[in-house]
Amino acid sequence: MKTNKLGITGILCAAALLWSCSDPVPVIENEQFMYLSLTGAKEAPAVKNLNLESIADTVFFIGMAYGGTTNYEQGDISAVIEADLSLVDAFNAANRTGYLPLPAETYQLDRSTLQIDNGKNISDMAQLTIRMNIINLSNDYLLPVTVKSVSGGSLPLNEETKTLYLVFRGDIEDDSGRERWTTAGASSEGQGASPVKNIFDSNRDTYWHSDAAGSMPQWFAVNMQGFKRISGFTWVNRTDPNQPAIPKHVTIETSMNGTDWTPALDIPELEQSRMMQVLELEHTVVAKYFRVTVLSNWAEAPYTYIAEIDIYYGEAPLAETDFAKHNWTLVSASSA
Repeated sequence: MKTNKLGITGILCAAALLWSCSDPVPVIENEQFMYLSLTGAKEAPAVKNLNLESIADTVFFIGMAYGGTTNYEQGDISAVIEADLSLVDAFNAANRTGYLPLPAETYQLDRSTLQIDNGKNISDMAQLTIRMNIINLSNDYLLPVTVKSVSGGSLPLNEETKTLYLVFRGDIEDDSGRERWTTAGASSEGQGASPVKNIFDSNRDTYWHSDAAGSMPQWFAVNMQGFKRISGFTWVNRTDPNQPAIPKHVTIETSMNGTDWTPALDIPELEQSRMMQVLELEHTVVAKYFRVTVLSNWAEAPYTYIAEIDIYYGEAPLAETDFAKHNWTLVSASSA
């Protein structure tokens, strides 16, 4: 059967009504999506994980765009943007979060205006630089970047997507991962079976013993094999009571790379307890390494020893109590 092509063409032309058969197929614009927004802006924040192995500046890019049409002849459009830390509290309240404002000295936005040229639907990019050498990533930080005003064109600015919430956090491990710790150097290891690794083997009957023929101070360093938040340390001296050369003056330092060290604690007289002690830092820090230096011990010996050391983050654990029963004396009794 032959098809009447002319008849079909006539029917299509009649259905088109206002369009001639020679006109191109019209572009149907979806006005629901024809608005300006910062790229990536949404209700949930955009999480940016920062590599703590590097101290080089980290750069992110921020732009503006619109959709809902293939007609990009919307005129030149300019938007004024800024980082607005005043929005952090409202965001935390609305989302039950506890982000801190990103400190102003740790970032830089290289421009305050984004431009979408006529014929395009994406703007040029603003460059946000994070200064890794000064940011302390023991906390998670929030940086809202928002559109303050728009000029040119006729597209509306979407209030729900005009602000980009950026969360910055370090690649930090939440658990101590103590079973993966390794020794990162020591002044000495003595007594044959008393290496540094004994201080993180979860066994109080083993210990690190410095070289008995050495001299004070003595030190060791630990590689935690990952970045950790540290609010403090727990410490257990050698537990057998007839060994008096337990540490007295102790310092602890932390490091991101095992080369550059930052003082964390200086304890002139560590308690002579054989129970677990809690050594709290003034501020939580992030580190991959820590180094313990024993400057003196309670016996004034040329050597020292330690049974166990661990880290903690957040609320400090309860220290153990040494009631020192071997020092108790009988005051009175009803009978003997």
